[in-house]
Amino acid sequence: MPAGPNATWPTAIASVSPASIGAKVPEQFLATSHEWRRLTDYGGVNLAAWTEIFRLLGPSPVLRIGGASQDAMTEVPGPEVWAALVKLQRAINCRYIIGLPLWQRNAAEMGHHIMEQAQLHLGDSLMGFELGNEPEFWPTGLGGYDEKGKWQSGFEAYATYFHRVASALNPCSDGKPILSGPGWGNVNTQDPSWFAKVLGQGKCYMWEANTHYYPYINNETVSAPELLSQWLQDFALDKFKAYVGVAKKAGLPVRISETNSMYGGGRVGLSDTMVGTYWTIDALFAFANAGALGFHLHWGRGGEPSGNNPPSVGVQTNFILKAGEEPYPYPSVHAPWYGYLFWTIATAGGYGKAVDTSFVAANIEHWDKCAANIKVYALKADGGDVRIALINKDVDKPCNIDVRVDAKFCSNKATLSRMLPGSKGIFSKGGISWMGQTYDNAGLEGKLQGQVEQAIVRPQLSAGKPCSYNIGLPAASAALLVVAPDEALTR
Repeated sequence: MPAGPNATWPTAIASVSPASIGAKVPEQFLATSHEWRRLTDYGGVNLAAWTEIFRLLGPSPVLRIGGASQDAMTEVPGPEVWAALVKLQRAINCRYIIGLPLWQRNAAEMGHHIMEQAQLHLGDSLMGFELGNEPEFWPTGLGGYDEKGKWQSGFEAYATYFHRVASALNPCSDGKPILSGPGWGNVNTQDPSWFAKVLGQGKCYMWEANTHYYPYINNETVSAPELLSQWLQDFALDKFKAYVGVAKKAGLPVRISETNSMYGGGRVGLSDTMVGTYWTIDALFAFANAGALGFHLHWGRGGEPSGNNPPSVGVQTNFILKAGEEPYPYPSVHAPWYGYLFWTIATAGGYGKAVDTSFVAANIEHWDKCAANIKVYALKADGGDVRIALINKDVDKPCNIDVRVDAKFCSNKATLSRMLPGSKGIFSKGGISWMGQTYDNAGLEGKLQGQVEQAIVRPQLSAGKPCSYNIGLPAASAALLVVAPDEALTR
């Protein structure tokens, strides 16, 4: 579609200030989270296809291995699991955060053996260990074992137990903290004072703090506009910023080690559509700007040969089933994955590249009659380019965005890349394109299809006024405007 505005649509004005530089986007902020189950699907017979997927995320993607399965395991993962992780690491140069059990009575013993195996097999690709997972959702409720092995309920019992197990796994005498926690189930629900106590007592063994984040909703009743609403995101951001403040006092960064648009694997018809795409894009920008160190989108077990796949997963694991043969896994790209790609291009300037951007001020100052659910974020690259993300999360309302920047960013070679939905708009599962490319008909190999498409955008520049790029933004679409000062027009 044309880059310019639609004369029949209302216009909102967005002002971008490239000189007002804020937080730097963390290195490999976008990351993934995986349960211990079915890891061999990634590093097994179809490793080449999964390499095509993961390599797009950056030069060294970060995978957190854990989730509910780490507190449900009864034995140390076997050699086939470690072999799969090693193969994947060699293929994509990834790094790992390994989840350790805590709910089990023998957590310290089992955790010690898992740490030994991880250090033996993963070497320098091992970033650290996450102790326990969502303790407030344990079958017993929040609590911990006392020194006599008897279960005690409540936060104080949990904090004491966490400290005892952590100290056994990573003694202060080691001199190198390698543990993280507490892995709360949702940043929305836990008192920051609890967070503070766990971090405060673990200064010698805590490498970083972590928590999980899922929107505070009812999965069964939430609508697309509600899931994508600003008030819902703001509710979580306020809670998260309190956590960041607590962690800062302890000298630790905060990683969101598990997240997604909906808890419990999501809801078919919502989280597996472009609703999930735009939730992902918006959340990545918002939480990076709020001070998170990483944002691990949870893929769970990826998929099952039975077809019982979690709908919120960006790339599900599908299987070819043949009688008498092992199921053959392959990557099946779903709508949320396009959000990962948008973020990667915006923050790194290309697939497989290192993040090279910092946030700059961007505000929608005048809405006119535009009632669409619009978000604007702006980043400045180390090389000087300004990358402006325009996101229309609305179900049915289009809008023009008049993007205004300093005159020195009036470029006659500014480019516009678009993300467009399929025939069902924001509820599309297929027919989606980003920069003209798609995964429709990608087969079993996990490769983007088609050629990259970008439009050249001509600015408007008037004496005494900011440079203006007027972009038409249909409902359920997004665009990335890239301008460079060294291509600036002169009056």
